[in-house]
Amino acid sequence: MFLCVSPARLACLSWVALVACAHAQSSDVITYRAGLSSSSTNNFLRTSGANAKSEQTTTETVGVKVSLPVSQQTFDLDASLAASQHQNNRNFDYTAQNYQLSWLWTLTPRWHGSLGSQQSETLNTPSDSSNQSQRNKNTKQSSSFQLAYDLGSYWQFYSGLVNSRTTNEQNVVGQTDSRSTGAQLGARFVSGSSNSIDVGLQSGKGVSNSDFSYDAATVSTRIAVGGRSWLTGKLGQTRQRFDSTPQFNFDGPSASIGLTWGISGKLSMASSWQRDAVGYQTTGTTYTQNDVFVLAPMWHISSKSGLGLTYKNTVRADKGSPNGISSTRQDTTQDITLSYNWQPRKMANFVLSYTDSSRSSNVAGVDYHAEQIDLTANIYFY
Repeated sequence: MFLCVSPARLACLSWVALVACAHAQSSDVITYRAGLSSSSTNNFLRTSGANAKSEQTTTETVGVKVSLPVSQQTFDLDASLAASQHQNNRNFDYTAQNYQLSWLWTLTPRWHGSLGSQQSETLNTPSDSSNQSQRNKNTKQSSSFQLAYDLGSYWQFYSGLVNSRTTNEQNVVGQTDSRSTGAQLGARFVSGSSNSIDVGLQSGKGVSNSDFSYDAATVSTRIAVGGRSWLTGKLGQTRQRFDSTPQFNFDGPSASIGLTWGISGKLSMASSWQRDAVGYQTTGTTYTQNDVFVLAPMWHISSKSGLGLTYKNTVRADKGSPNGISSTRQDTTQDITLSYNWQPRKMANFVLSYTDSSRSSNVAGVDYHAEQIDLTANIYFY
């Protein structure tokens, strides 16, 4: 029942629906879209060796996007239904109900904020589920309220509340369904050149396999480098405590650094490294330390087309010792994606991509290699 009738969701839906009806005649208020995609892979279950099974998946998507500026308020809604059918593993068929809705409000030139709610539904990777041969849909829901006060031209102070919930159709290895409620408090400095620094604190409570509490502190920054490039960085620390299962308590660091480089009018490059600590509860693990490196050059062939290459390397290491015996498992996953994007008209775009994925581990039997080709077409109605 948590979040199903949250005040944030009801308020945003009501406002967006009422104002959309009043402004439906404006062509730039509502955009409808329809999409069709086909995906072929030689290792759908992401298993090793002779256990690999091929699959072809077709996904049909319909959606609507509403953006309504009304006086000093803005109401946004982005909702879609995506039905996926599998040629061989029909028990994995599902329809995703996704949405993001928000009300960006302003009371005075100094007081402003937002009220929002969102939901996303995806399939967990089969190798992460307790029963790899059965569908395991993951649903994430959240609602948030944020209040901000601008002090002068550069400083902003903010606070907020967040409710979140994560559910799965079946058990996920190392993780359980959870829900939480938290509060945040912070300060942000922004200069005229879009350089910024943000200091934030979060604290909350929730329920998973037992009641838990969490605290987090982060410092993030963005620095403009020339007219087309910028640097980003973040440092943080997360602490999680469980009431009835204290053996799964953990403190973990987080950090990231990124560079977006506008090399020229035709070429750009995005690169980043990120480290996170994520709760992961097994007999030998309390959390995992995840290091992700991404390198993504892009060639803007013309105003209507582009060719991109994305390299992603993820190292996941087990941490902690809940029962006196530590897991030494370490997985390295590599994904290389080559994609071509073509938009011949404002109302249509097409994307063709090829992805090569692999995982190597110091634990036997979990390595895999997979190749995947995706073709997506989207049509927009204004």
